[in-house]
Amino acid sequence: MGGSLAWVRMDVAFGTVWEALAARIPDATAVSEPGARWTYAEFDDRASRLATALDRAGVGAGDTVACYLYNGSAYLETVFAAFKLGAVPVNANYRYTSAELTSLLDDAGAAAIVFSGSLAPNVAHAAAHLPSLRLLVRDGDAPGADPGPDAADLSAIRRTTPPRPHSPRPGSDRLFMYTGGTTGRPKGVVWRQSDLLHGIAVAVFGPLGRDAPPEGLDDAVALAVSARAEDRSPVTLPVVPLMHGTGLFNTLGALLVGGRAVFARPGRLDPPHVWQTVAAERVQTIVVAGNAVAAPWSTSWPEPSAQAHHTTSRRCAWC
Repeated sequence: MGGSLAWVRMDVAFGTVWEALAARIPDATAVSEPGARWTYAEFDDRASRLATALDRAGVGAGDTVACYLYNGSAYLETVFAAFKLGAVPVNANYRYTSAELTSLLDDAGAAAIVFSGSLAPNVAHAAAHLPSLRLLVRDGDAPGADPGPDAADLSAIRRTTPPRPHSPRPGSDRLFMYTGGTTGRPKGVVWRQSDLLHGIAVAVFGPLGRDAPPEGLDDAVALAVSARAEDRSPVTLPVVPLMHGTGLFNTLGALLVGGRAVFARPGRLDPPHVWQTVAAERVQTIVVAGNAVAAPWSTSWPEPSAQAHHTTSRRCAWC
């Protein structure tokens, strides 16, 4: 029997693969953003410390953890930390008003939220109305911004909280994504991680010569280690927000095969800066979606004299 019906379903969670990669390729860079980069071992350690903080607050398997964050390492660490507990990461659009955020968190039954410091005022509104929230974690401060609610500081958690030991998780663990709500209120879409893995298998494993997902954890790790050693692992820059499935799923896939996630500066789209980042980080895959992102980005194509510098490393772009 051919096609996807013949595939062996890999019953393992994304976080379990990442933990195994942290042990096998600890010194390989996993995440980079302007001015900083973290290896797989460091990425795992930072997420493990956040997982401990979540666990101590009573967040466990099946509980939802909201990611109310701009693109950057903190977003991926929050997703990874939730995966480590069997908790369910859920996206929260950083453009939401306080009332919209509160409504979404209420619908999701969020037990915790990790948020960018500049978004604190909206989180304060949610915290005042939702007793389900057991832990608030702030990533950074915004000068002059409302201090918002009392919250744990993510940088302090990284310094002082011990890492949670690894604990393998099954592919039945879930990921929760809200749609954009362009035709009404956002709709919650629940993915089993094993289903998501198979849904992105062609895009993730095909470039490495596989026409089907790995058969298990050992096979997945061996494939990723080999790809990294042979310089075939992807280097991916999501221009779209991680709060959208296009940005998050492609980035999760890159890390699944030992690749590297690259971020430009957070905030409004800055096409020249994106191109500079592509060149500096030797980005191979640029994740874009929709004309709102693609048009200004594509029209800022470098001058002919600079194109070779910007594009020799770029093999493809996903739209």
